[in-house]
Formats: sequence, C-alpha cells, structure tokens
Amino acid sequence: MLHLLYESAPFNIAGSLATGLTNSSSLEIVISVTKSQTMGFRIYPHYAGGYINIDKVRNGTALMRQLLQFTDRNFLFWGADDTYDVFAGYTFTLESGFPTEALKVVIRSIVNLDGFVGDLKPFIDGTAAPSH
Repeated sequence: MLHLLYESAPFNIAGSLATGLTNSSSLEIVISVTKSQTMGFRIYPHYAGGYINIDKVRNGTALMRQLLQFTDRNFLFWGADDTYDVFAGYTFTLESGFPTEALKVVIRSIVNLDGFVGDLKPFIDGTAAPSH
C-alpha cells in the first residue's frame, strides 16, 4: 500500500511503499508533472534504512554496470540522481492526454523493484543475492 508522505509542490507528490518487501526497507516514490507536459516516476529503493548511494556501496562500478543491464532488460529504467542515489523510473508524455491505463501498469510494477534490489546486494554490501 502506498502511503502519501507529503505534497511538496503543486506538481510533485511523494509516497512510500513499505509492506510486502523482502529486500528493501521501503520504496520511496516521487511523482512529478512538469510544465513541458511530462509525468515522471522516480522510485528510490531504501536498503538497510537508507538510500542506495553509488559512492557508499561496496562496489560502485559493478553496481552501475548492473543498473545499465537492468535498464536494457527491464520495463523501468535505472539511474542515479545528482547526489548519486539510485532510482528506477518511467516518464510519460501528457501531450496526447492522461495515460490512465499506462499509469496502472507502472504503479503495479513498482513492487517488482524489490527483487532487483535483492540482485544488487552483492554490490551494495557483499551479501549474497537471493536465489531465483
């Protein structure tokens, strides 16, 4: 269940998913609508109580390589923000109207990110990834 945390600006909403997760402490979800008619989802996995930060993990280079492979193979793309905190994301254009059905697909996909966090464990702290 998504719990609304705050509405920081007319075009930004943030929430957190913390139930039903195995590998993540929570998934922080930031939704923004821009003046250029796009809607962006950025989902920040929290691991061991904090953000996954490229500069603070055990093997940042291997983590970044894995994120690039995830981007190639996954529905959501992966990236890092200006402070090198890792997120998954999706961006819609609103030029053709509000994409209700597509939004439902993205929202349903958010919980799946927890499995990918499990795959990142060896690069974050050296623990084994869960067997699939």
